[in-house]
Amino acid sequence: MKRRMRIFLIVTAALLLSTSLVLAVSVDSVLVFDAGDLPDTYKGFLLKGISSDGGSSYPFSDDFTVSYNSADAQEYYTLLMVKASVNESGGLDAPYEITEDNILYIDQKSSEVDGSISFDVRPSSVESSVFLLGGSFDQSGETSPVMLGAVHLSGVEISGTLEYSGSSIPTITLTPAVGPALQGVVSSNTFLISGVPSGTYTLDIQKIGHLLYHSNLVVSDVGIVIPLITLKGGDTNADLYVNASDLSNVLGQFGSSGISENGCDINEDTYINASDLSIVLANFGQSTY
Repeated sequence: MKRRMRIFLIVTAALLLSTSLVLAVSVDSVLVFDAGDLPDTYKGFLLKGISSDGGSSYPFSDDFTVSYNSADAQEYYTLLMVKASVNESGGLDAPYEITEDNILYIDQKSSEVDGSISFDVRPSSVESSVFLLGGSFDQSGETSPVMLGAVHLSGVEISGTLEYSGSSIPTITLTPAVGPALQGVVSSNTFLISGVPSGTYTLDIQKIGHLLYHSNLVVSDVGIVIPLITLKGGDTNADLYVNASDLSNVLGQFGSSGISENGCDINEDTYINASDLSIVLANFGQSTY
């Protein structure tokens, strides 16, 4: 499975970055790039992976390069890859925020004596994002950070409706045959997975106290709307079956209260009672596969 990305390189002088900036890029400056399947190795380090001694660098194979030619000579610069809503024309549909959760990639290096600096980028995961360069810009007169380009991750949307017991939100994971998994967003019993490239996937939906939902999907260039998915309650021990073990678990804790994140409190009302027992009995003998 190939993941398609477009890298929008700025062909003019680097633009100033502000939260209200909309990046306009002509068709001639758009480079269509096939990143292939990104593995779990990357150059530099993710922000959450930085250790007290500065983190580690990991080997990688070059996929694309982000460059800037008007830096101050032999100064240190930091490159950030930050999540952003980038459209197919390279523009920003909404302001972005530089937060820990939004930073996909971070690297640091020194510029050359002629003021050029170039980063070979291979993050552990990719989303639509902007590349920002932070540092000293006395030579160019720019304001830090400078936007060097943007990534638009193409793909379709997969959506659907869920039915389940309790109030906690299920976890939705779409895993390709090769490459990193995509996570779905659940809101008001509906879910959405955005930016899904064509390929073969497995869809897994997990919720405590329920059987895992597992399905195979083939994604083309058209979005998919999945009919109602009912998560079956009663798998209290997450062994993919509703059987005597689950019945024993509920009976063993029957009458308990003040329960939190317990697989036996299937309807999540903080009690293990007849309601939970009835769910186990209703789905007794069911399994994921």
